[in-house]
Amino acid sequence: MADEPETTDAMYKRVIQSTMDEEDIDPYEIEIETTFDINHMKNVLRGLSLRYHRTKVVARFRCACGHSWISTHAWCVLDLRIQSLARKFGQKCKKCESEATPVFDEDSMKRMARYAIGR
Repeated sequence: MADEPETTDAMYKRVIQSTMDEEDIDPYEIEIETTFDINHMKNVLRGLSLRYHRTKVVARFRCACGHSWISTHAWCVLDLRIQSLARKFGQKCKKCESEATPVFDEDSMKRMARYAIGR
């Protein structure tokens, strides 16, 4: 039986985990922030959070209408505690005006994880 293809979320988690392992960072040593109110989100957006890190990288977007594009302004929030993407910020399609979410390749995820860990 053939191996199942890796899902995008599983790839994100694997890349973040391997990057943290390379840097010898234990996710359980990262401070747990118990509140997630508007002030906490402001700290995340300013880059003042230990657990959540907002990063920008090149990503590919694909809309439901079939239009696709690459953008250098793709933002996401990494959760280093559970080693996953906490949020992906979308962009509007110029053809149909609907929201499209970014898809990050493995190299982009490695850059984002290294950047977040290095803060």
